[in-house]
Amino acid sequence: MQFKKVLPINVVTPQETCWDFIRLFESVSYVQKVVKKERGIAINLDQAREIVWCVKHGRLFFESADVSDIYISPLLYYYGVLSFSHAVTLLKHPRIDRLRSCSPSHGVGIKNKQSFKTPSEIEIKFQSRGAFPELLESVDCQIVFEEKYKAAYLRTAKPETLKNSSVTFKEIVARIPEMVYFYRRLFEEKPKCHPSDWKAEQSTSDGHLQKIKYMLYVDPISGMDEKSFQDLIKTKNYVKKPGTFPVGGRKYSSYTVSASGSTFPIFYKALSGQNYILESFPFGNFNEISLHFLLTYILGMLVRYRPDIWSDMLSTNRNIELPLLVNLIRIVKVKTPMLFLNHFSNDYYDIRYPAKLVGIGGMYL
Repeated sequence: MQFKKVLPINVVTPQETCWDFIRLFESVSYVQKVVKKERGIAINLDQAREIVWCVKHGRLFFESADVSDIYISPLLYYYGVLSFSHAVTLLKHPRIDRLRSCSPSHGVGIKNKQSFKTPSEIEIKFQSRGAFPELLESVDCQIVFEEKYKAAYLRTAKPETLKNSSVTFKEIVARIPEMVYFYRRLFEEKPKCHPSDWKAEQSTSDGHLQKIKYMLYVDPISGMDEKSFQDLIKTKNYVKKPGTFPVGGRKYSSYTVSASGSTFPIFYKALSGQNYILESFPFGNFNEISLHFLLTYILGMLVRYRPDIWSDMLSTNRNIELPLLVNLIRIVKVKTPMLFLNHFSNDYYDIRYPAKLVGIGGMYL
């Protein structure tokens, strides 16, 4: 994957702008032009129509979810994500180019469907076939940008590395950058992502990083110290540099390190524009689009398979995790379409949110 250009876009209504760009992929001729330009192949009318249908269905599911009651909207958001995932697969997968070749299964399942008591306990098991592994095969890296929008790529987990693995909903939420402060307050433990910046020192010709310099802004109450940061990046070649992270005037410590290798801790970019470095899962890293697939799958399946728990949470308002889920749904509504837009083609749309729309730590308000 090689991005041709980056489009920084400052707008007052970023979500509407995102949908405007997504609608471009509801044109058969536009899809054919993009595929020809970026992959060097010509797709026929039927192939292009299938991509258009997936994009349009995804948009309509999101639009329906936006105006639906919260009792059912998470399921509609997931079906929108599933449709967008099929579009990405048809656009990017090295072997799948027709919907009939896509697996009919989700590619993930809930391991403890009947036994979990609260949403944070939900555990996902990975399957060898389905929409999720096909998405991983289509998007095998996380795109990050440093100053002046120089693109770089960090390798992410492949389907074969997930065999016999599982993750909990809590482990996923711990890696959502917009939720770091909410997570810390709710669970009284440090999240798995930390405000950070980076600089590429060496990369391959196609942009994959070989050597990287990290700068971590350590929140004094996060529990992230020199040793834990050293463990995170798995290197001893670090240099401490005092720094200030401009959030509410609070001071942070920063550490700059150089690390070499084929895999690195991965970065996500919050809606606030702040980069966050993630602690890896035992099997590796997920790119952000894949993490949002898992996030929406759990929310959707909670509505579909355990409406008793979901409806009780909403009607009684007694479960302390309800505010967490409500905030996650709001993040999905805003950010997930942007993630998919940036994988429909090799153009990167950096649609920036006005400062008033984001809060401390990038949490969407």
